[in-house]
Amino acid sequence: MKVKIIFLYFVIALLVDCQEGNASTLVYNMRVRRALNLNAVLHKDDKGFWAFSGAPIVSTRTRKIDVPDGTCVHEKNIIAGALFDLRWIPTKEWWLEVTTGLEGECVRATGTRTINNSRVGLDDIVFAGGYNFFLNDDLQFVLYGLTGIPTRWKVTADEVYTVPVGSRLFGAGFGAELSYSFIQSKPKSLIAVLQTRFIHFFAREWFPILPCGAKIQPGETIDVLGSLKYRYKRNAVEAGYNPTFFANQGVLLKKSTTISAPFVRHSLFINGLHVLEKTPDAKTLVAIGAGFNASWSKKFDTRIYTYWASVGVLF
Repeated sequence: MKVKIIFLYFVIALLVDCQEGNASTLVYNMRVRRALNLNAVLHKDDKGFWAFSGAPIVSTRTRKIDVPDGTCVHEKNIIAGALFDLRWIPTKEWWLEVTTGLEGECVRATGTRTINNSRVGLDDIVFAGGYNFFLNDDLQFVLYGLTGIPTRWKVTADEVYTVPVGSRLFGAGFGAELSYSFIQSKPKSLIAVLQTRFIHFFAREWFPILPCGAKIQPGETIDVLGSLKYRYKRNAVEAGYNPTFFANQGVLLKKSTTISAPFVRHSLFINGLHVLEKTPDAKTLVAIGAGFNASWSKKFDTRIYTYWASVGVLF
């Protein structure tokens, strides 16, 4: 019975990984994804255009897992890779985008079991689309929906104590953003942003880690993000706070159900962007940027630090 309890505890820890958008999957990380959406800073005419961006990322996470047998597991994850985002803006109101990533991860842990594993893989593919409501010259409201598709579905027995690249889960959700321009002129602007996002991850069987017929219930992720964006000529910086709420995570066995208590992860981030000077005959705009995010949670005493750079092209 004790082995079963410890086993389920690590499966719950895996569910946290699948939703957090850190060590196992980066495509759901709201702060990094915002760095990819360059059309908020780069302005074109009313004609439709495409925007492509790539963001090299390094993220480290440390956490402490106190399992029921009294053992304390100390874990450290390092992930390095790049996110790729392609966005189509046919009009100033509508937009569609697709995001994925190529990532390599190394996990080291000591305690109940010593782990030293690494792997490389393709992250989930996330499709998103939305509509911009321009309420007046200073106020803008955005509604959007998203769906995430795993690039790999199969689960293997050796992944019980490790974190797979990609979530292995289907997800769907929606979000909204409200922004207000305190300053809006050609040389500079100051914009306040409030965004919220809800994602539901669908339950699935997790054999052979769980018994045949048993399922994991990834539950829901709710993000709230508040930030300030300042632009001066071709330079922009954004800083903000992002609490993320995780709920309804559990393991569904044939004769019992284990549900983890809801918890919150706090994040502070800053991101800078510079638009390169456009030559008279150039048909594209290029922007470069960099950012940093620090996250913490009481759940497993988690500490996460993420660094990224970004290169974007509008054409």
